[in-house]
Amino acid sequence: MSEDFRKIQDQLDLTETQILHKVLEGINDTLEALGRDINEFHLVSFNYVASEFERHTREIAAEKNIPIPEEDLHAINRLNAEQSEAFNIIFNCAMLNKGGLFFVDGPGGTGKSFLYKVLLAHIRAKGFIGLVVASSGIASSWIFRRSDCTFSI
Repeated sequence: MSEDFRKIQDQLDLTETQILHKVLEGINDTLEALGRDINEFHLVSFNYVASEFERHTREIAAEKNIPIPEEDLHAINRLNAEQSEAFNIIFNCAMLNKGGLFFVDGPGGTGKSFLYKVLLAHIRAKGFIGLVVASSGIASSWIFRRSDCTFSI
């Protein structure tokens, strides 16, 4: 990885320290995706700390690069009446920048996860970032984000 930065060093005008920082940043990005931290491995004699800007930029880039399954976009045609109503309310609030916090509740098997997937696909297809979190239950197993972790509660 450092060799890659060295090859383009003249174009980017990077110092040795900046190259080291870029390499550590790349390694840390990979480790963070796996739930780890570069400092756990004592690769350098100091603790690596990404700047607030780097963390935010990385998080935004990761969210914007999530693939949108075609079947999730086409699934809008399979929403039932209640799901369509919820979709329209939530989607319109997002598109009109009204914001909001929405709770979709119902017994198992009523299509809540299906609605979430369709909503996320359409919101992301418009270039926006959509975050879905679940506190528990089946949805939390496919969402990969628990509300207590995402919002540090």
